[in-house]
Amino acid sequence: MLEYKNIIVPYDGTENAKKALRAAVQLAKCSEDCKIYIASVCNLAAAMTSFDQTSIKEGSLATKMSEDMESLSKKHLREADEIVPDDIEHEMLLEVGSPGPVILELSEEYECDLIVMGSRGLGQIKGLLMGSVSGYLLSRSKIPVFVVK
Repeated sequence: MLEYKNIIVPYDGTENAKKALRAAVQLAKCSEDCKIYIASVCNLAAAMTSFDQTSIKEGSLATKMSEDMESLSKKHLREADEIVPDDIEHEMLLEVGSPGPVILELSEEYECDLIVMGSRGLGQIKGLLMGSVSGYLLSRSKIPVFVVK
């Protein structure tokens, strides 16, 4: 069986992200001295594209959205911390940016040998049109990507 030393799990609080984290925990239990990095990535740019830019005055909406997204990400990381048993070494990472590139950067920075993530379940057509973080990572990652449904 393969053994992993560093696993990164992109985490957004969804059921599929929770399933992915539980799968990562099981893989870590089968490996000696494995650490799990749980990463929540705030994508403020994507959230802002849904608003009319002329309605944003002096950045107040952007600031509020940024604070709300950071608060939500911290909540997700607290939930994730409850899922991982105390005997599994893990670290919480809170980042801002586009999730795909950020996860790739983190996986390199922390010398990860596996990415475990949940599938968004868009289906073939929506996934093709909208793209997905899992699709991005599957096509660009130098390390294995384990997608959990």
